[in-house]
Amino acid sequence: MSSSAARSVAIAPPASARSLTASLVPPPGPRLQAGGCSPDLWLDLAERREAEDPEDALAVWKGQMEPTIGGKNADAYRHAIELLRKIHRVLARLGRSDEFAAYIDDLRANHKRLRNLMKMLDRAAWT
Repeated sequence: MSSSAARSVAIAPPASARSLTASLVPPPGPRLQAGGCSPDLWLDLAERREAEDPEDALAVWKGQMEPTIGGKNADAYRHAIELLRKIHRVLARLGRSDEFAAYIDDLRANHKRLRNLMKMLDRAAWT
């Protein structure tokens, strides 16, 4: 697979995120329906829907977490921290801070071998 082909691989959104497209884009074609939107498009849609439907935004951001961390480099980890800040902000606003703490604990457990990610998580301020 060429590097340009690798960059164009789409990440399927979580099922709950599919409603994002309903109010923001025209009726989807087959590529969109199959989850073929680019990660950047899903992230843009999540940003636009955050205020109106935070659950949709959370589903997209959480769905992007593993593929983002899978980049296994400093840029990918920085992007993961950005996603975590968004997740934290919304969960705090919804009064679900305990859910965020559990989510971070799960990420740490699942990726404990990624030392640089662990360092970034240690330095991150969630306030």
